[in-house]
Amino acid sequence: MSKIKSLLITIIIMIFFGMQEYRISLAQDSLNLANVEINLRNYESIIKEQIENNNIKNLDGYFYYIYNTKNGDKIHNISSKELLSSNFINRQLKFDEYIVTIGAKKIDRTLWHIVIFVIVFVLVYLIIYALFKAHIKEQIEFKRLISQFFNDAMHELKTPLGVATINLEMLQTRNKYTHRIKSALRQMKITYEDVEYYIKNRKINIDKNRLNFSNHLRNRVKFCSTMANVKNIEICTDIDDEIYIYISEIEATRLIDNNITNAIKYSSENDKIYISLKSSDNQARLRIKDYGIGIKDTKEIFRRYFREDSASGGFGIGLNIVQKICKEYNIKIAVASRVGFGSVFSYYIPIFNTKFLDNV
Repeated sequence: MSKIKSLLITIIIMIFFGMQEYRISLAQDSLNLANVEINLRNYESIIKEQIENNNIKNLDGYFYYIYNTKNGDKIHNISSKELLSSNFINRQLKFDEYIVTIGAKKIDRTLWHIVIFVIVFVLVYLIIYALFKAHIKEQIEFKRLISQFFNDAMHELKTPLGVATINLEMLQTRNKYTHRIKSALRQMKITYEDVEYYIKNRKINIDKNRLNFSNHLRNRVKFCSTMANVKNIEICTDIDDEIYIYISEIEATRLIDNNITNAIKYSSENDKIYISLKSSDNQARLRIKDYGIGIKDTKEIFRRYFREDSASGGFGIGLNIVQKICKEYNIKIAVASRVGFGSVFSYYIPIFNTKFLDNV
C-alpha cells in the first residue's frame, strides 16, 4: 500500500514538474524567436547591400532564403519549404522587391527531457517512499499493538461473559434484578460480537448459505426482547413465512441485532417498536420503526465511530458494520427520521431463488 501511495504522489509531482518544464521550453523557444527577429532587423541594411552585390557573407550561423519578387531570383543555403518547417525558428523581412527569411534550427531536447524526467521520477519516488515509510512506521506499529490488544481483550472477555450467562440461566431466582442482569449480558454479547466481527471479518472467510430469514428474524427478536422488557418496550412484529435469502448467519445476525438494539436504546420507556418482513418482486423488505429521539443527520450515522448521541454509549461501529454487509450483499438501505418523532430503517434484500442446477 505504501508503494502505491508513494507512486501516486510521485506521479502528481512529476505532472507538475512536466508542466513547468513544458512552460520553460516554450519560453526558451520564444526567446530564440525574439533573437532571430532582432538579428534580422540588425542585418537589414547589411542584407540589402549584400543582396545588391550578390555577396551574402554576414549571415553565418543562420539559415536563409532570399526571394526576388520581380525576377524570381533566389539566394539561399536551405530550401524555403524546409526553412518554414517546424524544425526551424524563423522570421521574414520584406524590403523593395526582396522577401528575406532567416532562421535558426531548433534544438531537439526530447531525449534530454526524457532522461531528466526518468532520473527525477526515480529520485522523487525513492525520497517519498523513504519519507512515507519513516512517517507511518510508528502508526503501523501502533495499529498492530491496538489490534493485538483488542484480540487479547476479546479473548479475556469471552470466558467471563459465557460463565456469567450460563450461571444466570442456572439460577432458580427470577425477578426484575435477574432480568436486568440478563438484559445487560445480552447487550454485552451483541457488543462483543460486533467488535469480534469488525476485527475478524477482513481476515477470515465467512460461509454464506441459504438462510430462512423469517425464522432467523423471529429468533433475534426473541433474543432482543429481554432488553426491550427492561424499558417496558413492546416489539410488534409482522413477519411473512419462508423468506429465504443468501447470507451468512453471522452477518444476518449483525444486520438485525444492530437495528433492533438501536431502536431499543433510543426509544423511551413504554414505547413500541414495529418490525416487519415482507416479500415482493424478488426482494424482501425488512422494516424497523421506532418512536424514539430521531436522527439529525441520516447520512452520517453509517460513518465509522460516529455517534450522534455520545451519552447513549457504544463504539459507533454497529451501523458501519450494517452498511458494509449491505454493500456486500447488494442490500439497499432507506432511512427516514424526524427528531423527536422516531426513525424508520428499511432494507431491501434480494430473495434467494432456487436454480435448476441446485436440485441436480
